[in-house]
Amino acid sequence: MVTGASGGLGAGVVESLRRAGMDVVGVDLRPDDSTTVSLDVTDSGAVEEFFDNVESRAPIDVLVNCHGVLQDLTDVADTPDAELSRVMTVNFVGAFHTCRAAASRMRERRWGRIVNVASQAGRAPWPGTAVYGASKGAVIALTQGLAAELGPAGVTVNAVCPGVMLTSMTEGAFLSAGGTREEAARLLQAKAESLPVRRLGTAEDVGSMVAYLVSPGASFVTGTTQNLTGGEQYF
Repeated sequence: MVTGASGGLGAGVVESLRRAGMDVVGVDLRPDDSTTVSLDVTDSGAVEEFFDNVESRAPIDVLVNCHGVLQDLTDVADTPDAELSRVMTVNFVGAFHTCRAAASRMRERRWGRIVNVASQAGRAPWPGTAVYGASKGAVIALTQGLAAELGPAGVTVNAVCPGVMLTSMTEGAFLSAGGTREEAARLLQAKAESLPVRRLGTAEDVGSMVAYLVSPGASFVTGTTQNLTGGEQYF
């Protein structure tokens, strides 16, 4: 099961897991094709019902949380309650709902893989992104706590922390910062050239890392936050 599957990083993860031979069910609030199912991860009842429906046919052995929203670029001092609630509810509470549903079932079966796509902003937010960073930092903490709880049951839980990835959501954020499409493109190019690998990350990069983390070869990897930054250094 992959959340946020309709585009961006989620679509890359779906493609990578299908190439690895997995049967993948993708979910999104607004599906854009016939292969993705509508699900609001902020609705705990809908999440539980979805798991029950799918698992009446086959177990969900792998959960990858790729859904997320950016915040409006705003200093903490100027952030309204509504924006705080929106970002935290989608990014953290939504991930909590799906992790909880998966954890109870994987623990009983004594096998499973959970990967939460967080962000380097969850470790080192830029100015104006503290709320988004806090939501992703909470996802990292959830990942590590859940890994400790589920390890004895043979379930691994890891987080992937992408840096600046070339997605429509990132382009929108840089457009907001730059003001014009030309300035946004210039900022994106400058960011790419600042990285040791001299390019931005892609959905395929995330998909490749997730495919490894859910593979049998990663059975000893749990509770980690995997940097995916093209060499940009964070703590």
